[in-house]
This record gives sequence, structure tokens and C-alpha cells, in this order.
Amino acid sequence: MRQASVMEAQPPFEALEERLESELYFSEGTIPIQVSAVPVVITTSDRDSLFSCTERLLSRVQEPSFQEPLLENVPDFLRRAFPNITVGAFDYHLTPQGPKLIEYMVLPPGMVSFYARFTQLYNEHLNSPFPTVDVAHFEEALVNSFAFTKGDSVVITDVNPRSQITHPEILYFQALLKERGIGAEIQDARDLRLVNGTKVYSRVTLHDWEADPRKGLAPLTDAYKRAQFSPEPSLWFLGDKRGLILLCKEFPDIVPHTAYATDLPSLSGFIVKPPSSYGGKGVDMHPTTAPPGSIAQAYVQAPTTASGNMNYDIRVFVLNGKPQLCCARTYIGEKTNRDHPGTGFAPVFVV
Repeated sequence: MRQASVMEAQPPFEALEERLESELYFSEGTIPIQVSAVPVVITTSDRDSLFSCTERLLSRVQEPSFQEPLLENVPDFLRRAFPNITVGAFDYHLTPQGPKLIEYMVLPPGMVSFYARFTQLYNEHLNSPFPTVDVAHFEEALVNSFAFTKGDSVVITDVNPRSQITHPEILYFQALLKERGIGAEIQDARDLRLVNGTKVYSRVTLHDWEADPRKGLAPLTDAYKRAQFSPEPSLWFLGDKRGLILLCKEFPDIVPHTAYATDLPSLSGFIVKPPSSYGGKGVDMHPTTAPPGSIAQAYVQAPTTASGNMNYDIRVFVLNGKPQLCCARTYIGEKTNRDHPGTGFAPVFVV
């Protein structure tokens, strides 16, 4: 695998930022969303490999024999059942030996609702001929992946939504619902006010909810008893790091060796992750010891952009059981971070 070259000279970035602020609500966030100064460009062969790997993995993740041992991790306050997977994401590093899975989730990942439009805007910014996904088709498929229909009343909730980096994306999804005749209101998960029949789209991570199901998040827990949640929050535990242990045994060509840290004689050459975290939180790139229950995964070098000065991860979005779109995060260092200007969310173009 080799990153295809891209143009170094670009139009003024301010013009793109203005469109992101006006069309994707970037100006509404309290935490700035960093946008990569360069896109990630991959070959058609790379894209096809990413999609093929995702289809193989997703097919297995949906089988009851795979899900059964992971059901044991679901806390008592959630329903011990995994419904059909309608939306998710699989994250990879591209290597000369093909895509290597870093992690996956089977709930709506952050930024999913506006990534198709983001890619389109970035492409227009470059005045480039790269083909992009049909935005209207992607957004319609995304909304249809939820159990919402015209006339429904939906509450989108998170802990202090305005403080979340995903707040602009929540606003964009709210607009998508309203365009389709679905009532959509944003509420703080610590102060939910639901009327009968309201459906809930929770953006609260189960890492946080499990740690505090009866204190600050008691309103969310109480709502879960009487309202329909879409997607089902228990799916968090079908996509946590413990699933990587199962997948690496069956797909060693895709999933780097993964095990409980305590089952390894040495952590040299491994990175350690909490079993149920997100966004790189708690990841130890140079472990000598590991907290109980930690997951260790063999280190895979991240690919670099055409200029060679930034690493990147690729995410494949899945809708209704099929890979639909690739996106990327560029960064400097060993793991994703927001420490360097010019790094951040990036479109993936295929040549």
C-alpha cells in the first residue's frame, strides 16, 4: 500500500472553514473541530480491501455465536440482548500487508451524519475531480438506519451537549431529522424531560454511563426503562475492545494479535487499551504494566500522508450492513491527538 500523491498547493483554507461554519455548524461548537490541512488519498485497491475486510468482520460480529460471550459484559441496568446492527464504524491502519483493524464500534460513531457532506465540501474546496459519495443517498440511509419515522418525536441527548466536540454534528443530525418531518430536540442527559411516546437517541458513551448509572445520569437510566432508545445502547458492549480478542483468532490477516494484557508474558511490542473506552482515552503506547482487565494489541505502524509528515487512521462507516464511506484522522505522534494545527478530520479520496 502506498499513499497516492496529492496536490500540495491549495486554495485559501479560510474559504473552506467559512462553509464548514455556515453549513455544518462548526461555529456552534465550544470545542473547535480540527480539520486536516491535507486530504488522505488512497487507491481503489485499498478502498476495495478496506470494504472487503469490513464486510467479513461485520458478518461475523452479527452472528449469535460471536455475540454470546460478549453479552456477559453488559451491565444489569441494560437489556441483555443485541439487536441488528444498522450503523457502525471500523478503524484501520493501512499496511503493505493490507488493512489492519485497530478498533470497531456498532453504534453511530462521532461525526457520522455530516462526513459525506464534509467530504463533498472539501472536494469542492480543492477544485478536484475526485469522485465522492452521493450525499443525499448517504444521509437518507443514515436516517433510515434509526427506528424513526415521520411524525415521531425524538430527543437527542448527551452529557452537556454543547460542551461536546460532536455538538455541531448533533445539530446537523437534528436538522436531517426535521427535514424529514421528525421532531428532534436536544437535551442534557442529566436533565431529561420526556413525554409519552418520545424516542431517544443517546450519545452518552457507555464507558461513562456504566460508571455512573444511578447518580448524575439517573434521568437517563430512568428514561431507558420507559422509552424506546435507537440504537440500543447495549450495542456498545458488542463493539468494545474485548471483541478484538475474539476477532483476531478468526481473522489474523486483518486483526493484529489481541489478548488480555495479563495473558501475555511480555507487553513489549503491544499497546494497552481499557476494554471499554473511546477516543484514545487511557491508551498506553509503551506499557510495562497494565491495569486489571486491560486489552493488549500488537502495535501496527500507522501510514503517513503523501508529504510524509502526518500519520493517519482510516475509518469505514457502515450503514444497514454495508460499508458506505471512508474518512480519516490525521495526526502527529503515536496516536490520534489534537495537539498540532493542520491535523484533524480529513476526507478520504479514492483514485
